Amino acid sequence: MTHVPHTVASLLDLIPPHTIQDIIEYQTNLPEDSLDDWEPRHLYAAEMLCSYAESIYSQRLETKTLKLRQKLQMLD
Repeated sequence: MTHVPHTVASLLDLIPPHTIQDIIEYQTNLPEDSLDDWEPRHLYAAEMLCSYAESIYSQRLETKTLKLRQKLQMLD
């Protein structure tokens, strides 16, 4: 798990949990070829979102963050 900087966590604290879940699901459901357009900052943001969700909402969003992480690994 990646460390989430305090500023990122503070910003994500303002977003309701259901919205974070919706964001993760939306990113996971994007077509694989859309990942080619992602810049490094987009990958970093997705990683931070997964790490935040896993640390704050642990089991509630674990399967959803796992799916997004698997998708991000396709880029490596």
